[in-house]
Amino acid sequence: LMFRSKLEKEKGMLFIFPNEQIIRMWMKNTMIPLDILFISKDKVIVDIIENAKEMSDNILISKTKSKYVLEINSGLVKDFNITIGDSINFEKTR
Repeated sequence: LMFRSKLEKEKGMLFIFPNEQIIRMWMKNTMIPLDILFISKDKVIVDIIENAKEMSDNILISKTKSKYVLEINSGLVKDFNITIGDSINFEKTR
């Protein structure tokens, strides 16, 4: 989501890693604040970072090994009452 000035409410970016691991992310060149969901290989939310500050060079580190990361607009975790332990479902569409 780097260099984008907006993100539609129902959209996000999914990162898929080859293995479960401690994941490090940052917000450099990301112009919008985000909520970041760290997701296990079993598609369970294992960590959440809310309101990651835009344009920050700080390294954001998952507390638990994750295979997926979903970035969504800041505030959606609260709006949708998303919590650690929630299951998430997604599948390849292309």
